[in-house]
Amino acid sequence: MRGIIPCITAFHLAEEAGMFCEAFSDAVESSGIDTGGWNFVHQSDEPYEIYFEWWFGDVRLGAVLQADRDGSAWFVNTPSRRRRGRFNGDHVTAASEMVRIIRGGDL
Repeated sequence: MRGIIPCITAFHLAEEAGMFCEAFSDAVESSGIDTGGWNFVHQSDEPYEIYFEWWFGDVRLGAVLQADRDGSAWFVNTPSRRRRGRFNGDHVTAASEMVRIIRGGDL
């Protein structure tokens, strides 16, 4: 995921993606979640947004990051429930919430 960031030429979008990647990687590493079976895709529409999505089994999670931080959002979807949230400039809290949800804390 971090390898994608140097390819983003729009500075504000690269900065937003970098902050999310760091926060999400830290949250996953500290949780002990095994990401070995996860599939990952991304799509970029520079200079406006970049989209990250992971899926494992029936769970899908991702983030839509925009150069305007107020527009960045995350999601976690299962067959029975959907959760969405905004980053509101706090990537650490948002990433921690995503990890908490996929660990079963609120699904």
